[in-house]
Order: sequence, then C-alpha cells, then structure tokens
Amino acid sequence: ITNSGIEKVADFGIAHATSKKTITFGGNIVGSVQYISPEQAKGEPVTRATDIYSLGCVLYEILTGKIPYDAESPITIALKHIHDEPVLPSEINSNIPKSLENIILKAMAKLPKERFLSAEEMRNSLLTFHVGKGKKYTPRSNNDKTIVMPPISGEGDEGLLRKKKVKTSGLAIVIVAIIGLLSGILFVAGSNFFGSEVVVPDILGMDIKEAKAELEKNNLKMTVIHEEFNDEYDVDEVISQDPKGGMKVKEGREIKVVISKGVELISIPNVVGQTIADAELTIRNEGFTVGAITKTYDSKYPENTVISQDPTSGTKKPKNTTINLMISQGEPPQRIEMPQLIGLTLNDARNKLQENNLILGEIKKEDSNEYFADVVIAQDIQAGVLVDEESSVILTVSKGPGPVAQTRAIEFILPEDLDFYKVVIRVNDGKGKREVYNELKQAGETVYIGVSYFGKGTAEVILNGKLFQTFDL
Repeated sequence: ITNSGIEKVADFGIAHATSKKTITFGGNIVGSVQYISPEQAKGEPVTRATDIYSLGCVLYEILTGKIPYDAESPITIALKHIHDEPVLPSEINSNIPKSLENIILKAMAKLPKERFLSAEEMRNSLLTFHVGKGKKYTPRSNNDKTIVMPPISGEGDEGLLRKKKVKTSGLAIVIVAIIGLLSGILFVAGSNFFGSEVVVPDILGMDIKEAKAELEKNNLKMTVIHEEFNDEYDVDEVISQDPKGGMKVKEGREIKVVISKGVELISIPNVVGQTIADAELTIRNEGFTVGAITKTYDSKYPENTVISQDPTSGTKKPKNTTINLMISQGEPPQRIEMPQLIGLTLNDARNKLQENNLILGEIKKEDSNEYFADVVIAQDIQAGVLVDEESSVILTVSKGPGPVAQTRAIEFILPEDLDFYKVVIRVNDGKGKREVYNELKQAGETVYIGVSYFGKGTAEVILNGKLFQTFDL
C-alpha cells in the first residue's frame, strides 16, 4: 500500500481458484506456505473458506508487518498453521482496534466452519468496522489442536496440498475489493497503525518498573521473556533487552527483556552427625566453604562427629558461603554438680557428699548467731559448680549459740464457705520445721496468734489440710 493509499498486489495465491495442482516439490512444501490454511497443510479438500484463511493471513501481515507464522523450514510453518494460535495483532501493534483484530482472527480460524461464510460477508464486516458502527466479532477457538500431519510422500507433481479448479472471477473481485477496502482504512488511519520510528532507550541495569516507565515514555512496550539468577544485577533489574538500546524501531514495538532474580541462593546441606571428613566433602561438593571448627565434649555424638553447624541446614545462602562446625570430642570426663550443703546438719551434709561420690575434707568450726550448733554455715566449693568425682570439700560448721528466739503476731480471718475449719500453723526457720498451732475454729472468725521463730523463716497457715496463707518471719 503506497503512501497515497493505492494498493498494489505483489503476490497472492487463491487456493480454490488457482489452476495449479500443487505447491510441493521433491517432498518439500514451497510457494506461499506462509498463507496456507490448516486444511491445505493436512492435504484435505479446499473450499472458499481456504481463501478466506489466506486472506486473513495477508491482512494480518498488512497490519502488523509480520507473517502469522514463521520458521526455518516450510514444513514447520505448515505445522504451525495446523497447531498454533497466532500472536494477537494488537500485541505487535497496540494501535490495532479490537474489532478489526477480531475480524482477522475470525478469518484465520482453524476450522473452516468457524470462518466467514464468504468473502462478501468478510467485506461487509470490514465495512461495518469502517463506518464506525462498532460491530465486533469474537472468534471461536478450537481446543482440539492435536492433529497429526500425514507424512510427505513422493507424489511428484500431485504434491502435499491439492487445489481444485473453479470459476474465479467473482471471488477474486471480492477479495481484491476487501484489500482495497482495508487500504482505504489504513490510508485514513495509517498514522494510528504505523507509528513513527523511535530510538530504543538503554534500560540495562534499570529496575523493572523504572525500565517499563522509560519504554512507555518512548511509546514502546516491555515484555518479560524470563527471569534468571545473576551475580551482577540485583533482583528485578534488567539483564538484557531485545532490540538493544540505540536501535530505531516503530512506536508500539515490543521490547523483550530478561529480568534478574538476584544472586542464586542454595540450601545449606545438613552435615550434623557426619564425620568431620565427610562433612567437609559434602560442604565443598555443594559449593560452600568450611569455616571455623571448634571442639567440645558431647555424650550424644561420637568423637570427631559434627554436633552443630552455622548456618543451619535448610538456610538459603549464596555459593561459597562459609559454614562453621562444632565437633564432638566424645564422652566428657565424669563430672559432679556440687550439692547445696549450707543449712544442713553436719551428719546430713556427710551423707549428701557420699551420695554424690564426693569426699568430706576438713571441718572448720565458727561461732554463729544465725545457725545452731553443728549446722553447715559455709562450703569451699559453691553449690552448682561441676567438679570431678571424689573431689574433697571443706565445710565450716557452726558452734552456736545460734539465733535468738523472736516472736511475731499473725492475724487472719477465716472464710465463710464452711461452718468450721481445722487451723494448723507450721513454722520453718533456722531451727527447722515444726507445728506451732492446731485448733478447730468457726467460719468467719478472726484468728490472732503469736509465733516464736529463730533467725529467718516462714509461717504457713493450713485450713482443712490446704495451704491458706504464708507469712514471712
């Protein structure tokens, strides 16, 4: 189509009207394979619907500048006509109206019965679009696409795709009229379909949102082909683009990009329980590095076995991340936790040491006003410290006189839930545990009693066998 809107037919094969018998030679499809219908490619009889399909392919190329299907070999192109759906024209040229796109897709339907019934019907649809009545056509899809193409046989001049002779004048005139009509549409709105050229900006390294905005400023589209891991670009940055920056393309052109997923993170292997040799081999085979190795006694893991690791297994880290290991030195030496001996009588302390396989060493005695005579007031190894078996412990024992008796008044009101309560008061102080009160009292009564105690301690009030209240002494 010239700039003045004049259409010029360079090449067009009308399948139903042609006098040729074949478009194959030596078993290979040749000729206008870019426009053949699915039924032609399968060697089925051709009809007027076959030419509607080819016309749809021509109109597709006029509007987009690209043929619907392309491949290196004619056979592959023919198979695409049978099995594949074409890229929507509007995805190639966003200025193509949806209603016009639907007309083209209806003409290119896989099944002949889903196309226009005639070239005249297709022409009328284009006229409806042209005058702006807004009639839209939604092409039906054929989901049963798995059709086996018969093997190419050596049929010579008969070929893979057969054509029948028919009267052509009326059909050809209508088809040429359709092309003329479309040329008029394009002449009137050509600037909307074919934008001016723009320079593709360089968007490498840009964030995906920033890159998309930059392309849209130049009336270009962005399509993400795929994402991949990359050590040089951060997450969501553009790794590559096609066409490259600096090239001139038509407005509305699709710029294909590859987006970075950032540094690839690999799951840390679990080496706990492995020997140090096996663990180091596993770590290196997975692409990581062995870091610091520390050792400690452990009764659960045998000697030279990994007890723990940092980072832990399952954590995702980049390659060459350092993994620190803790290794078992085997069973720890037998150690005893020093018991609490202060407050026990000397005899009780001696028994406690024997129970823990410890030895009573030197016994020192000191005066004490806090502890009664023969009560342990100090030990040279603090309670809770781990010591070796048969370690010797030095004890300091009180010579008395011990704490002086003190008195404190205890007052409380009995609840009214029951009629009577058995009230018991027990004292626990420097002199030990003892019961100092045991009486039956009426509910709601106020109990007031003086309690004697030595040093520091507590007084517990027990009602009917249950602890009711505790007083510090």
